[in-house]
Amino acid sequence: MFDFSDSQKRERLLIVLTGIAFCAIIVVAVPAQFNEITKSRNERDKLITDIEDHERDASNKDEIQSRLAAMVNQALVQAPVLTRNSTPQERQEKLAKDRLESQSVSNYQNWLRDLARSSGLGNVLDASLPGTSGNVSGSYKKHTFSITGDGRIDQIAEFLRRFHRTEYLHRIHGVRPQSIQNQPGVFKVTFQVEALSLPQVNEVHTPSSDMDAVPLTDAEMQMLTTIRERAILSEYAPPRPTIEVPPPPPFDPQPYCYVVGIVQSDGRPQCWIHHRTVGRMYHLFEGGSFMLGNVNCTVKKIEVNAERVQIAAGGGVFAIGVGKSFEEYDEPCYFLTGIIDENGEPWTEESVGESYAVIVHGTETDNNGIAERAKYTVSAGETFPMAYLTCTVIEIEPVANQIQIEAAGVVYTIRMRGSFAEFGDE
Repeated sequence: MFDFSDSQKRERLLIVLTGIAFCAIIVVAVPAQFNEITKSRNERDKLITDIEDHERDASNKDEIQSRLAAMVNQALVQAPVLTRNSTPQERQEKLAKDRLESQSVSNYQNWLRDLARSSGLGNVLDASLPGTSGNVSGSYKKHTFSITGDGRIDQIAEFLRRFHRTEYLHRIHGVRPQSIQNQPGVFKVTFQVEALSLPQVNEVHTPSSDMDAVPLTDAEMQMLTTIRERAILSEYAPPRPTIEVPPPPPFDPQPYCYVVGIVQSDGRPQCWIHHRTVGRMYHLFEGGSFMLGNVNCTVKKIEVNAERVQIAAGGGVFAIGVGKSFEEYDEPCYFLTGIIDENGEPWTEESVGESYAVIVHGTETDNNGIAERAKYTVSAGETFPMAYLTCTVIEIEPVANQIQIEAAGVVYTIRMRGSFAEFGDE
């Protein structure tokens, strides 16, 4: 047990108890004091924020009042909304305001119609009576107008320019253009317009229709010019394709030139050629010539028995039968162009061994050459094709410069540089 008679022990106990009490006071009192300080600081901060908000509202009050005053001067008249507890004086004021509202709406509608006409639109009319709508509290009312007119795209743009230059509480809610039949570039356009009315308005305000005093800026002039040139609302028409008409082909007189006959005149064969396009009949011997269009034609050979004429024209030789036109010439001829030995050299008296005939399928040229289509080198007993026939070389006579061939059961003799078209003369 603790001895209270000992003074030193009593002092130590007293010191311990005092320390414990002091610690308890600190543990309880300090947090409470801290919470009180924090609460005071929060209240102070909130008070500062409220003061700043009130100061901001106070500073914006003048601006809000100024904007409201400007809106009052740009709005239509709005009659007040009556309640069940409205006084007779309020009802009287309502009747007066109703008349002002009706006059305000009518004046605006007339201004809208005059604006459309002064912009150049024609056949301007109100498509429908104005409608109204508003909010529940009656702080504003919205009036809807519909106006229709006819005009070009630049006149429609001029209406829009003038409308938006007017400082008024209105807007164009919609534009509906429609093309007019048989009037290209002209449209029937309907504008849906909305205008606001405010209860603070106590007199009728109508926008000024004298917009001619506001000249077009350079940018607006450029815009109207661009719109007018592009015709952006016109019905699309694809560009017409450029059709290049080819020049007519040059006239071909060949179908109208005929070999009409072969006769004997002064002991020589003579051909008659009828050129129908010029109305002339030519009586020509071998070597005679005439013009067929721009081409010079020369009678190179008259084949009496074969009843055809060989005509040199345009660098070639063409065989044309009696009764046929110049476009019905025969296929190129076959010619004996040479006799060679087994070494491919021209045959001479000193040549030995087998001989070969060189046969060319082609046409004669003006320089006595032959334009080749095919070439055959054959010996006696061999065959080669000729048109629809198969020809067989019967004998090659190098000394006489001729060959004998058999075709379709008939034997023909062909001399050097002679053509197979001369069969009928043999």
